[in-house]
Amino acid sequence: MGRPPRFSSTVLMLSLLLLAILWTSDACEHTAWKSGRMDAAERLQALTISSGQANSCTCCALCYQRQTCASLSFNSVTSECELYSSVASYATLQPDSDNEWSYYVMPGRSETGQFCRQDSDCVTSGDFCRGRFCTSLDKVTCRTITDNFGSIQHYAFEPKITSGAMATSDGVIDVEELWVYILE
Repeated sequence: MGRPPRFSSTVLMLSLLLLAILWTSDACEHTAWKSGRMDAAERLQALTISSGQANSCTCCALCYQRQTCASLSFNSVTSECELYSSVASYATLQPDSDNEWSYYVMPGRSETGQFCRQDSDCVTSGDFCRGRFCTSLDKVTCRTITDNFGSIQHYAFEPKITSGAMATSDGVIDVEELWVYILE
């Protein structure tokens, strides 16, 4: 029998680099929340990505390079990238009614009450990703979110009404008068 094949350190390093890229790309493919960003106090770094590389995956790669980066927001209009030291929750994510900012969570960084994409994002033992946030609860409702994980009332915003029509993400609704209620 011959000797087992030996791998050089270069092959090993390239393999690890490929795994890191694949792991990072998975984080960039899915947003935890369609639009929004965190408060400036949580920001590790804010930068504008050059036009040739301006996309959310570039921003995500920058986050991956910083060990303390847990989440990020990318503005598709201005190519701004914001890296954050923690993961947002319903109480801390600032919604973006213009849908310019996309919010992303790095894998395996979410604590109880923070946003997640899947169960493996939750770091607290016994937590699962339910209702887009880490919790040990089996069932999550809007009331649960409001009572236990911070108000979701700041996600309600006054719709833009122009000439008897309301613009929505799904199209236009003809209206004469529109009432928006927030239940407490």
